[in-house]
Amino acid sequence: MLESLLLEQTRTILLLVDPQSQTICEASGPTLRLLGYQREELLGRPITDIECALSDMFYWAEVQQGGQIEVNDTESSYLCANGEILPALKTVRRVLADDTAWLAIRAEPLAARKSAETELASITSRLRATLEATADGVLLVDRDGNIMNLNRSFSTMWGLPDAVLASRDDLEVFDFMANRFSDPVAYQQQFAAFQPDSDLESFDTLSLADGRIFERKSKPARDGEQIIGRVFSFSDVTERNAIEKQLLNQNLYLEEIVKQRTAALTQQLADLTEAKKRLEEAQSQLLQSEKLASIGQLAAGVAHELNNPIGFVNSNLGTLSGYVDSLLAIDAAYTAVQQHLSPTLPQAFESVTVLKAQADHAFMVEDLRQLIKESRDGLDRVKTIVRDLKDFARVGATEWLWADVHKGIDSTLNIVWNELKYKARVEREFGQLPEINCIPSQLNQVFMNLLVNAAHAIEKQGVIRVRSGCDDKQVWVEVIDDGAGIAPEILTRIFDPFFTTKPLGKGTGLGLSLAWGIVQRHQGRIEVQSELGKGSTFRVTLPIDAQPVNPPAHSTTSAPPRST
Repeated sequence: MLESLLLEQTRTILLLVDPQSQTICEASGPTLRLLGYQREELLGRPITDIECALSDMFYWAEVQQGGQIEVNDTESSYLCANGEILPALKTVRRVLADDTAWLAIRAEPLAARKSAETELASITSRLRATLEATADGVLLVDRDGNIMNLNRSFSTMWGLPDAVLASRDDLEVFDFMANRFSDPVAYQQQFAAFQPDSDLESFDTLSLADGRIFERKSKPARDGEQIIGRVFSFSDVTERNAIEKQLLNQNLYLEEIVKQRTAALTQQLADLTEAKKRLEEAQSQLLQSEKLASIGQLAAGVAHELNNPIGFVNSNLGTLSGYVDSLLAIDAAYTAVQQHLSPTLPQAFESVTVLKAQADHAFMVEDLRQLIKESRDGLDRVKTIVRDLKDFARVGATEWLWADVHKGIDSTLNIVWNELKYKARVEREFGQLPEINCIPSQLNQVFMNLLVNAAHAIEKQGVIRVRSGCDDKQVWVEVIDDGAGIAPEILTRIFDPFFTTKPLGKGTGLGLSLAWGIVQRHQGRIEVQSELGKGSTFRVTLPIDAQPVNPPAHSTTSAPPRST
């Protein structure tokens, strides 16, 4: 049943013929439709009645004589019921059924075959046109590596000569391709490594000896599910690579330009930030200097006002001392007279004796001289303080002169003594120092900042040592405390403007910064050593004969202070 259904779907002539009688024994439905006969019209009819080509006559005559029976695709003609002739290609096979031999004829009408061939040729033409239209070179090889097809772009980009193409010699084509490389053997080995029947796809880049660059892609060629070979496509990317390289170089150039401009802008920003920082520092220093100058003016005024009363108190105390000496001399002479006359005139001196005893005359005479001496000492102390106050009041002075460093330290100690006396004992270990060329009032400010900071570093009671020394070209002063010390992580920042470890409102962070600037202006340096829990040592080193220069930029633009 299924076989009959399949036979009904064909478009070929199928006949079963008795070779002895050469009559038609069976015909398929499509045969009846193609030739226009009814079944009863064909069955039992001689085959030569419908096969009318001359070659058919010769064939059946030869069969009748016992000659050739089976043929393949032989041209034949069939007489249709309407009298038309149907050309066809006939194939005859001898078949056995129930021990009976039959001849099975299958004839394909040439019109249908030509239509199929025409359609196939059209499809092939379109595929060929598509293949030729692509800019890529295409090469198709079979499973054995033999060339099945290639397009014109392939032959053009590889420069295949017409003679090589005409030879149809695959080895000659492959050898010509290999010779386009600097190392032909390496290319041949690489190409031979491809497995035409592999189902893997590939991609690589080829560099030819003439400088061109090809991209090569390959994938399996399939007929349905079966791999019949491999398709290679070659793209000339020389120009594209050159453009990409040019773009890359241009991008690198632009990136370098951007990098340089960014660096320049960054540097400008850093310079502006630094300038702003220096400006803020200068403003703060100016404000601090103005404050100190105001304090100095006030101190100078106070010192001047104190000088007047101190002067007449000193003068009056001198006069008083003279008067006391005279009175005591008179008292001594009177006492001598009393002692001489008292035995003879006891009643005359009785009241005097009582008064002297009541007033403790002997002690009063002795203590009066001591009181005069102590008053003179106190007055000298006041004069010294006033003098030191006047010296310190000259903080705004910029006059360079030769000065005694020890004298500046002593006067500074007098000024800040009230800050030190409750926290530390001050020990002086002065060496022999020459006078140095400096601005004394500014150095006094440096010493004051170092001494006050040393006192603040001591929590309860401690010792502050002030040491000094010199060599041929410079002098040095050390302020050493046994206070809390400075943490290593902030040791390098203590000279930065506005940096302070003191609580908010307790310090401006400008003391050491100003000290650093002053020492720099004197062409000196400040060094610091510190250890937590053991204390700190600040060492100021100054040249003996410093040459006045314009005030430099702050330490942020010069070498940082050395700390160890």
